[in-house]
Amino acid sequence: MDVRWAREQLEHGYSPTQLLQRLIQSYNGFNLPEGYGEGVMAQAEQEQLLSREVERAIDMLKSGDTREQVKMEIMSVNPQLGNAEASLLADRAIVAASRDLMENAHIWDRKVLTKDNCDWVTSWDYIRENFQPGDRVALVFIRDRGNGQQDVQQRFMDRDQAAGVKGNSVMKALTAQGYNAYIAMNTIAPGMETRRLDAIQDVRHLYLDLDTGGREKLKLLMEAQEVPKPNYVLNTSPEKYQVVWKVDGFDKPDASEALRALQEAYGGDPAAKDLARVFRIPGFQNRKYPERHVVMAARLREETAVPHEFDIEAAVTKAAENVQRSVDRGLVKPDRDRGLSDTLSQSERDWAYARKRAAMGHDPADIKKAMMDHREGEKRNEAYYANRTVDRAWVSVQADTGMGWEEMREVIRNSQILEHPGPGGIEYYLAELQEFSRQYSRDVEGKAAFDPDGPDVGETDSDGLKGKGKDRDDFGPDLDR
Repeated sequence: MDVRWAREQLEHGYSPTQLLQRLIQSYNGFNLPEGYGEGVMAQAEQEQLLSREVERAIDMLKSGDTREQVKMEIMSVNPQLGNAEASLLADRAIVAASRDLMENAHIWDRKVLTKDNCDWVTSWDYIRENFQPGDRVALVFIRDRGNGQQDVQQRFMDRDQAAGVKGNSVMKALTAQGYNAYIAMNTIAPGMETRRLDAIQDVRHLYLDLDTGGREKLKLLMEAQEVPKPNYVLNTSPEKYQVVWKVDGFDKPDASEALRALQEAYGGDPAAKDLARVFRIPGFQNRKYPERHVVMAARLREETAVPHEFDIEAAVTKAAENVQRSVDRGLVKPDRDRGLSDTLSQSERDWAYARKRAAMGHDPADIKKAMMDHREGEKRNEAYYANRTVDRAWVSVQADTGMGWEEMREVIRNSQILEHPGPGGIEYYLAELQEFSRQYSRDVEGKAAFDPDGPDVGETDSDGLKGKGKDRDDFGPDLDR
């Protein structure tokens, strides 16, 4: 409150000395911490200075000046700060000005990210907020030399150095030489000068790189109930986004599995699912394309997520359901233009296999046992995955035939593998399935009953259900054998 009051009074022309005296007088009779008044005035003056330079940056950028020209101008008119402090001031002003111009130009999809659901983040805040005190981080710089050749430089330092003057100086120096700036998303062990898996110490993040169909995928992800809202979304270039969750409680095997499942469920870049992955740092140019693009980061929430908040198996199953619904309704072809993902995933084969077997009259319990056998060791909870996938596939087929929910309910109840029901118990699970059945019936209303010999997503891949060296057919195990 005092800083805001002092800032407003400075804007009205009062001197810092006058305001300091008034501030001290207003606390007459109270014991203020030593230097409190001076600290308030210093912060108010800094905010006033930043506000002034943001306006300068906005005017210059609107006039066509480059970011480098804006920075030189701001530094030249603030020689009293010294080079390092003036450089940081210029960077903050340019980021704020760019954010303002982007918002006013409606570059972001207002239905996905708005002023009401996110804040914009500077490079130093992004680094500081994403890592803990004492974390050792890797800054990575990559420059394209042409002919498929790259120059790569890495700098290892603790979080506070990376988010402070040292990291800022390194990033500015190398990006000025044409490098792209990245940061490793998980921490590096002390003494290690590499980003190999064995050098990763703590898992700090899960993430997705939405490099195709970015806006549509981002909108679906923002509406998803199976995973928590991301902490950050980076706009790395037009229609391309990087999504970041801050996490705690994941060991490396669980995090690796979660990254693979997130990519499968939401259509991320398959190359961006390893723990040593680097993502771009906001505030710097993406130099990958001829037209330069400043990377921007939006903060959506501050809380750190824990494993139980990610119902990833449900997300993968839902992704397969969405593809099958689109195929059933004739909105997409079964082998291409598949919406969330650009390649046929194993879970989608599982979904197609379960639907085909259900349509052929196989018992759900037998389908589940076969699926668990062929997916042995590939899922953290094989029973959960098999029950959820087969139950929903079986319900979708029976909904086509007109079977009533009460009849479906008894079959599903009696076919649970390893007492599956999961969080909420069997009644909650059945209620979820009933709602799915209603939704599915609405989505495919008016279409013909499912034809086991007709178009089927699974027929596009000869592997079917991937097994551990077992015999396989187009849709996995042959239950008639």
